[in-house]
Amino acid sequence: MKSTGQEPPLILCPLAHEYGVIRRHLGRDCPMKLSCTGPGTRGILRWFESTGALQEGSTVILAGLGGGLTATLDHGDVVCASEVIQEDGTRLKSPVSARNIPSASIFSSEKLVHSSLDKNELNTRSGAEVVDMESSAFARACNARGLNWIVLRAVSDVHDEDLPHQVAHWIDHTGRTRPWTITWDLLRNPTLVGDCMRMRSSSKLALDRLAGQLQVLELREVAS
Repeated sequence: MKSTGQEPPLILCPLAHEYGVIRRHLGRDCPMKLSCTGPGTRGILRWFESTGALQEGSTVILAGLGGGLTATLDHGDVVCASEVIQEDGTRLKSPVSARNIPSASIFSSEKLVHSSLDKNELNTRSGAEVVDMESSAFARACNARGLNWIVLRAVSDVHDEDLPHQVAHWIDHTGRTRPWTITWDLLRNPTLVGDCMRMRSSSKLALDRLAGQLQVLELREVAS
């Protein structure tokens, strides 16, 4: 992997599952360090507050799953954020891009966007192509510390795909899955089994492709 700086980038993954898959693909000998932050704004801010000072000018990568908001994005597609759109509509430009990954605008939502209707409304309102829950807090934290940052997302659910609303409660604040909560929801609503199998398959595809892109990643600074 080629980067903009001398030190290998640090990779942050909001979810433990994302971290595990990427860690296995990159292998123990990979020079890049990985860390799991926990989901959402709270997870990102908690990680930056608890970690030691990062050297100014270092490159940090936020990598994980995201939801597609346009018909042009399919399961497993990997994109690099050209900009992060915040809830108030302001846009943060990434100082780093990936030569070998298509760019896309990413909307950072404070809550899980699980319905196709909400995805369509979000795309119409913001023009964003992908949605996640961490990019805004990540970009702001990096900017405040003088860090180069880049967001990579792999599409796990597409624009016309509905996710079960229960998904929001299946991950704890550290990014780990809650197996007993999932089991209980499946017992109460067996129709969720099919949704779980579909989500597991699409997430595996997306994370495998994301990890593959990280292995050959070429970063470049974006002209201001």
